Amino acid sequence: MSQKLKLIEDITAVLPENGITEWKEVQTTAFSRIMGGQDLIIAAEEGAGKSTLIVLAVLNKLKAAYQEAPRALIMLPTKDKVLEMEEKFRFLGINLDLRVIAVHDRDDIEEQREKLREGVDVVIGTHDRILALSIRSGINFTQLKMFIVDDLHQIIKLNKQVIIKNLTESINRCQYILTTTEITEKVEILSEHFMNNPTYIEIEEEDEE
Repeated sequence: MSQKLKLIEDITAVLPENGITEWKEVQTTAFSRIMGGQDLIIAAEEGAGKSTLIVLAVLNKLKAAYQEAPRALIMLPTKDKVLEMEEKFRFLGINLDLRVIAVHDRDDIEEQREKLREGVDVVIGTHDRILALSIRSGINFTQLKMFIVDDLHQIIKLNKQVIIKNLTESINRCQYILTTTEITEKVEILSEHFMNNPTYIEIEEEDEE
């Protein structure tokens, strides 16, 4: 089962205890493209496995702690989504030493800045808190390799997509990945500001038997 995604052994060893016994279509379709560095726009229904795909790909790509500035930034629409993804990183990356920090509006921003200064590999955060930290120079973007927006459709519903556009203007070239439930005109317009010939992956909803 794990051979399809070519995961490192430190990750494959913990898959069964985390309830991952078979791959979903979005994971087998997009994983190798992420590892290859492509810009992606991934559309699939809720529960299709997009968030797990992101966690596995980031863990597999970064592998180990390195320097102080983050190499992956993951934006989500809500605190609950941030904490859910942080938990996935903790369980699936238990054998790795990657430093993962979650930031959201419910915690003290100065304490979050201090944690980030101590060194981090992956930052997971809500759009508003990532923006606030960037304004206060709390996030160092100079080493960023991956900028991922999960559940983009929810951020667009909140009319906060301008945050993404503004942040990308201050980031050097990196890999961009957007996930959503459907590829709409607003998704396409936003992607044109910073993505370079992105690959579109659309997973159709499976009919129930």
